[in-house]
Amino acid sequence: MIKRTIYIGSSSYLKSKNRQLIIENRDTGESSSIPFDDIGVLELDNPQILLNNSTLKFLSQENIITIICDEFHNPTSMLLPIVGNTLQSKRFRSQYNSKEPLKKNLWQTIIKSKIHNQSEILNTQDVPTEILKSKIKKVMSGDSTNMEAQAAQYYWKNIFNIDKFTRERYGDYPNNMLNYTYAILRSITCRALVGAGLHPSIGLFHKNQYNPFCLADDLMEPFRPFADRLVLENYKKYKPENNLTKDQKRILLEISYLDVKIENKTRPLMIAVGRMAESLAKSFEEKKNLLITPCLIE
Repeated sequence: MIKRTIYIGSSSYLKSKNRQLIIENRDTGESSSIPFDDIGVLELDNPQILLNNSTLKFLSQENIITIICDEFHNPTSMLLPIVGNTLQSKRFRSQYNSKEPLKKNLWQTIIKSKIHNQSEILNTQDVPTEILKSKIKKVMSGDSTNMEAQAAQYYWKNIFNIDKFTRERYGDYPNNMLNYTYAILRSITCRALVGAGLHPSIGLFHKNQYNPFCLADDLMEPFRPFADRLVLENYKKYKPENNLTKDQKRILLEISYLDVKIENKTRPLMIAVGRMAESLAKSFEEKKNLLITPCLIE
C-alpha cells in the first residue's frame, strides 16, 4: 500500500488516539485525523508543533519517518525507528560482513542505473544523450574511472535552460528546490532501508564517518533523476527565491507518488525504493548482486 507524505506547517498539537494521528491546529482550533497505517513520511515545519511520547511511539512502530525543519524551513533532521524488520539482526550481520568486491559490483549497478535515468531526462529535453550512453558502458566495478562525475558534468550543464547553471548545495535557484526534494527522497530511502532490516549508516561507496546515512545516499542515486524531473517540470512556475513556498513544497512532496518502472512493473516511487532496498538485503544475504534498479517512465 502506498503511504502518504504529510506536511504540517502551522502551529499544531499532535496526539494519538485509536491508532490515528490527531492534528489540532493551535491557532484555529480545527482538528483532523489520519490513520498511522497510511503515513510514510511526516514533515514538521513549525517551531510551535508539540507532540507527546505516545505519539512518537506510534510513529516509530509504524516505521514512519519524521522530518524536522529548521528556522529556514529546510529539513534538518529525521527520526528513525531502531527496529524495522524481524530479521534485522541477521541482516545487519550480512550487511556488515559483505565483501568489498560485492560492494563494488553493487555500486557499479547503481551508477549505471543513475546515468541511464539521467540520459532519459535529457532525452525529454531534446538534448543529445550519446555522451551519457557511452559512459554507461565504461562504468567499471566500484566506478573506478569515475564515470558518475563525468556524466554529472554534462548532465547539469544541459538539464535546465539556465545560462551557466551549476549544481551546488548553496547555489542559485533552483538548487534549493533540488535540495528539498533530495532531502525528502533521502528520508524515503532511510525508511525503506530500515524496513528491509538494513542499517542506513553502513554504506557501499559513501563512507564519511560523520554521515549517519551513507547507505541511504548510495541507494537513492538512481532515484535522483526522478527528483530532478519533478523540479524541472515546476521550477519555471515560480519566481527565484531563497525560501520555498508552501505551494512549492506541496508539489515537491509528490515525489513519493511518482511512477517508477521497476521489475517490469509500474509502481509509486516509495514502493520502488522499498523493493530496491529489499533486493539489496538479499544481495548481502546471498553474497551476490541481486540488485533491482528503477527506470524512468516517459
